Amino acid sequence: MKKPFLILLITSVFLLSACNGEIAETPEIPAINVEVLDLSEKPQYQITEVGTIKAVQEVELVAKAAGTIGKFSVALGDSINAGDVLAVIDFDESNNPAKVNYDSANLQLANARQTYSETLANNQDVITRASLRVKTLEETLGRLQRNLEELKTNTDSTETTLELQLENAEKNADTAEVNYEKIVDQFAQSWEDLLSSTKTSLDGAMVNLESSFLTAESIINPSRNKYFNVSDMNKSFGVRDSLQRLETVNSYNSFRNSFELAKSDYQSQLPLNDYTTDSAISLVKQAAEDLRTLMSQVRLMLNNSVVSTNFSQTTLDSHLAAVKAAEATVLGQAATINGLQQSIASFKLDRTSQIATADNNRIIANNQLADARNAVLNFQTTGSGSVQDLEVQIQQTSNDLLSAQADLDSARRSAGIQTSAKNLEISTLNNQLKLAEKSLDNNEVTSSIDGVLSDLAVDEGDYVSPGTYLGKVIQHEQVKVVFYVAEEVADRLVLGQPFSFQVTNDGVHDYTGVINKISPQADPINKKIRVEGAISNEDLFLKPEMFINLELDISTETFDASKTYVPMNSIIFAQNDRYVYVLVGNKAVRKNIEIGEIYGMWVEVTGGLEKDDVLIVEGHRNLPPAGDVEVNVVE
Repeated sequence: MKKPFLILLITSVFLLSACNGEIAETPEIPAINVEVLDLSEKPQYQITEVGTIKAVQEVELVAKAAGTIGKFSVALGDSINAGDVLAVIDFDESNNPAKVNYDSANLQLANARQTYSETLANNQDVITRASLRVKTLEETLGRLQRNLEELKTNTDSTETTLELQLENAEKNADTAEVNYEKIVDQFAQSWEDLLSSTKTSLDGAMVNLESSFLTAESIINPSRNKYFNVSDMNKSFGVRDSLQRLETVNSYNSFRNSFELAKSDYQSQLPLNDYTTDSAISLVKQAAEDLRTLMSQVRLMLNNSVVSTNFSQTTLDSHLAAVKAAEATVLGQAATINGLQQSIASFKLDRTSQIATADNNRIIANNQLADARNAVLNFQTTGSGSVQDLEVQIQQTSNDLLSAQADLDSARRSAGIQTSAKNLEISTLNNQLKLAEKSLDNNEVTSSIDGVLSDLAVDEGDYVSPGTYLGKVIQHEQVKVVFYVAEEVADRLVLGQPFSFQVTNDGVHDYTGVINKISPQADPINKKIRVEGAISNEDLFLKPEMFINLELDISTETFDASKTYVPMNSIIFAQNDRYVYVLVGNKAVRKNIEIGEIYGMWVEVTGGLEKDDVLIVEGHRNLPPAGDVEVNVVE
């Protein structure tokens, strides 16, 4: 309502001036004073909580004996040292439970020691008797064993030993015979299998050799002229070396004749046996070697041949490839035959050796069997009754000795168990006696810590029983502050975080402490998190159960440096908008903003402001809603 009135007033003055023939000057409106905030500065967020001073260490004074409280040597609030006698409990010696317990424990200990001595004596007597029986049986057994050794010296062998030898000799002879027959049968079957595989290999070799020969023949003598000579070959090959032609023709004619004879001789060696196998292998081996020589001659001849109209390069290459393939086949067959020859020789040597060894073992085993039978017959004529009787006595004595040794071990174990039990009983009773003896002196009231007597619950002359609460001693040179915070605040607290507070009493006293405990769960009553902090109290000005108002700075734990925060009172909340004013030059400019979380008096701005903006925080409510007016910044 003020702004329209101001405009009307200015208009009226202007019109009046115009009527007078003069133009009036526009009055100058002073700029609005404002205060600003640099958004790059870190916000400050402090909270205030009510805390309670607590003593860090305290101990309750409890009566340890029954009786009447004597005079206290200290008063409430006095400082005391650990171990100082604060008062003495007077009790009736004749009706003192501690004295009764002490006498009972002393009597039980004396009885246990007497029983221990008797148990040791009884156990030692049992062990001595058992040891004597073991010693006697050991001497008897030694004497019997010496007698047996003397009897064995005069006897060639005992019947038991001879029968065992005979039984072993019979088993060995049977085993040797079975092994001999088994080896003979195995080698017979293996020889048949080897002969069969050898024949198959030799048959295949002969077929392959003949095939390779036909390959060479198809090149050298395709017409298979029975009487083939150099002139026949010159018709087909342009061989430059006449000596090479002659050697090839001679090798061909020689192998053709020898191979026909070798095939016939090979068939005459069948079926293969011990006598014909080596001969058959030698025939095939020789044929392979002869054919390899022929194939080598043919290959050399082809390598020296000249291409002509009747003998093209293609034909030459084809012949060379066929000869090389046939030559490789011959070499493979030669290697196979060599392997067969070695296998046959190795098999025969192994067969001869193993059969001879098995036969020799059979002869030795039969000789040993005959010796064992003769030994048994000789012993039966002399008798072995004395040895058997003595062995029975030795066995019985050995059994008695084992039993006696078991009895001795049992006696020792039993004595050890009883001794351990008695020692444990005596140790337990000794501890009970010490406790009872110590309780005789429990009529003194002392504190286990240095501190101040903060509570006194009894008076001189009061009767107390063991366990009665007498008072309390606290140590408060170092105190703690206990306070409770909301869960969202507790999430921002860390151990070691400082806090401060003031206490006014004969002046202002400033204190600083650090957080050393944060509860992991909420208090079931106030639903807040319990926090404890340590405070030095050297001047003893802070008293337990005193209330204080402490301050905690949680700015670092609350605000994110990458985000923007503004004071709550800098925001103007319109019906549909939330906006602030920023300083641009010397003008206030309006900016609509979006807000997020609220932290006390600070609000997170999620949109509309930049970190380098200068925010107007005071005087902004005097600005027009549209902004864009000059302002005066007040430092």
